[in-house]
Amino acid sequence: MKIISLYITKELLIYTLAVMFIWLSVYAMFNYLAEIEKIGQANYTPLVALIYVALDLPSIAYSHSPVIVLLGSILATGNLATTSQLVVMQGSGMSILQINKVVVSAAFIFIAVIFIIGEVLAPIANERAEIFRAKALGQNIYSISYDGFWTRSGDNIINVKNNFDGKVFGDVSVFNINKSNDLDYAVFAENAIFDGDRLRLVNADKNIINETPESTKIQIDKLIEYEELVSFDTEFLESLKKDPK
Repeated sequence: MKIISLYITKELLIYTLAVMFIWLSVYAMFNYLAEIEKIGQANYTPLVALIYVALDLPSIAYSHSPVIVLLGSILATGNLATTSQLVVMQGSGMSILQINKVVVSAAFIFIAVIFIIGEVLAPIANERAEIFRAKALGQNIYSISYDGFWTRSGDNIINVKNNFDGKVFGDVSVFNINKSNDLDYAVFAENAIFDGDRLRLVNADKNIINETPESTKIQIDKLIEYEELVSFDTEFLESLKKDPK
């Protein structure tokens, strides 16, 4: 019985991996085609687009794992049935219920492996992919979370702690760096509005640093609104919403 169970598990694994390969290949092809219009911008080359698409595959495998496992199981058991192997197994004393238990157990093992990939590998791969892509497109992103991000736009380093809907941000900080890589001023606001190429901080505090050989003073200005041109766009913000789950 153990040999038959291992054989069924092997068949399920082969067919499920085959389905996954075809499934991911199709998705990779369409995702790559979607990136073609970006190729040529800044340092975004065909190889960079290919790497970006490849790094996105773990999250696709995770999100589509139920369908992939189902199709793999159907094809594997279908092959066993059409080649009369199921009849031979039943003739050796293995019941349909036992065969079903082996199929379900193998499917759960495969889903468990995919779950680990989705929870551990996919989030890391997604973050690396978005940072890699953004840097190639000239957007300097230092860190990404599912709520906010750090990015550099010209002489400004911008931190958004909460990205509510791609248009309204919460707890926003703008740090202006001069040519000597010193901090000139910092602007803080609880709320900000993004309109495509500009970031408007509402009721902001602008902390201006005045340095002299003798001392350093900070001047705080209360601003009803503070506006900055930014290098990131709506498409970049949409990419941050990707959930590997």
